[in-house]
Amino acid sequence: MASCKDCLHVEICEDFTRHKLSPSKAEEILPILRERGNTCEHFKDRSMFLKLPCKLGDEVFYFDTAGQIYTSKITQFIYGTTGLLLDSDVMFESSLIGKRFFFTREAAEQALKERGENEK
Repeated sequence: MASCKDCLHVEICEDFTRHKLSPSKAEEILPILRERGNTCEHFKDRSMFLKLPCKLGDEVFYFDTAGQIYTSKITQFIYGTTGLLLDSDVMFESSLIGKRFFFTREAAEQALKERGENEK
């Protein structure tokens, strides 16, 4: 059975309990809450949630084989059989972030520079 440590809200719930009760009473109640797990009406299994690498509308910078840097905005996320895809002017896998796609122009320029040095 899942316990509170598996819940998306565990930190908020524990902080709320600490502020609502006296410190000694909170430390008495928290172990009981942690064991209660998914019997809590607010329980959300954290393993069911996906942490996204950015927000909709964030800019992404990428380069082509000729070394031209382009920019675009993230318009949607798609989770499929290959994993998380991000869509802008081009669709790409999240695994390419930091390799061919970047969230700052400086990072894209640096990667392009390193790529050029490695090809020499």
